Formats: sequence, structure tokens, C-alpha cells
Amino acid sequence: MWAERPEPEVIAVEANPAEDAVAGELSSTWLHPPDGSAPITGGGQQLFPWTMAKAFLSSPAALVETIENRKRTLAARNEMGTAEGTALTRLGKLATEAREHGSAKLDALVAHLRQIGVGKGSDTRVVLFSERVATLNWLRREPRPTMRSNKDYTDWDLETLEQRQIPRTNYQRARPVAQYMAGYPTWKGKPANQFWRLAWRNMVDSIHST
Repeated sequence: MWAERPEPEVIAVEANPAEDAVAGELSSTWLHPPDGSAPITGGGQQLFPWTMAKAFLSSPAALVETIENRKRTLAARNEMGTAEGTALTRLGKLATEAREHGSAKLDALVAHLRQIGVGKGSDTRVVLFSERVATLNWLRREPRPTMRSNKDYTDWDLETLEQRQIPRTNYQRARPVAQYMAGYPTWKGKPANQFWRLAWRNMVDSIHST
């Protein structure tokens, strides 16, 4: 017998301006157009607009993927110059901006995870589910070895990962221990990591600096 499932906790999240722009475009052009007809070329006039709406509810990344797939279909039929192609291009730009400029739902998710104890050094773990692989790819990134900034990450393609893939993080060695220790700086003839280190840095005063 299955254990009784607890009642889900629904967290209402207010969309940010970029997401509002996508929702407005979806509503006015695709879901509830003034003339009652979405700019669909060929079949799918009733289904495809709601497919895009459902993708957007998953994530802006999922909507971008849905739009790009449809645009490839139109391009193969030489129909990107139609009303649908124009509308898809306009919606795609808005969806890309929403994907790149942050998600209110993602921010709320991170805040909730921190609230329940998920974080560095914590044993609390969560499992995230999504029906769209694009959303999971959007959530799953790993830092590049260069780590030039907090945007220096590589997106994973979850459909091509090896079965025993081990993610790279900023907190694990990228080479065998012996090789790692051999390349470590020394101090007084010993690896520097055997000593406590204290660093002090005077912050630059941006108001008075020139």
C-alpha cells in the first residue's frame, strides 16, 4: 500500500515585468486574439497556442524551445514570412528576455529551498520534477573551470548525460589527489594547505577612488 500523500503546498508568485510581457503577448495574440483566430498556419489552431501557454507555465526556457521547434517546421515549409512566423518571432524575443533576465518562480523556489534548510553543509535534499526537459536543463548548470564570473557556467543537456555522470563543482578537485598535491604551492617546504592562512584586504572606496 502506498503511503498517504500530504497535501501540496501551493505558493503564489507574482510574475516579473519580463514574464508579464510574455503572458500579455500569449493572451492577446494566441489565446484570446480580438478576431477569435490565432495566427496559425495549417493545422493546430486550437491546440498549439495552449501548448505554448503550458510550456511557459513550466519555464521561459521551455517556451523558447517550443517556439524554436515550431519555427523550424515553418522554415522547412518556407512559411516564416507568414503572420504566424512574424508572431512567433515576436513572442520568441520576449520569451528569451524572460529566460535571460531571471524568473520570479525560480527566485521563489530558491527562497523556499533555503527556508526549509537546503544549502551548503545541510543534509536536507529535494527532488525537482518537471514534464519539460528544457526546464530541467535550464535549472541544471555547472561552473566552467575558468569561473571568470558568476555567469561562467555550462548548461547540461540532460538527454545526453552518461548514466554515472559526476557533476563538476567549485568544491571538488578536478584531478587525482597526488597530482593535485604535487602542483600545490609550498611554504617552508610543505604544501601551503597544511597551514592556516589569514588574509586581509582593504576595500576600495568607490566614492573617493579615482
